[in-house]
Amino acid sequence: MNATRKSPPSRQVFLLTIGAMIGAAGFAVLVVILHLLPSTYNPLSHYVSDYAHDSYGYLMQMAFALLGVGVLSGGSVLLGHSSKRTPSSGHDTLDRVWPLSLDRCPVFG
Repeated sequence: MNATRKSPPSRQVFLLTIGAMIGAAGFAVLVVILHLLPSTYNPLSHYVSDYAHDSYGYLMQMAFALLGVGVLSGGSVLLGHSSKRTPSSGHDTLDRVWPLSLDRCPVFG
């Protein structure tokens, strides 16, 4: 039996995967913390983005930044695996992810 051995993921894929996990987990943790802090907003009747206008707005901005890191990192990993080749640079990956984020993400105002 001739078993083929899979090569370990590249360092770039590993770091992007860690970035995606940290971004998603960090966003969730910060939103839970914001729900527990005293606020003038009721989480049942307000959007989560309304926390950005409260006294702890910097935490919500940090949560949104972590979410962005997580989405871009996760998208980069997924696009890198689906193309059968490892992107040559971070710019190549970002060039492929950026149009998708503009196309697929709704903007609420």
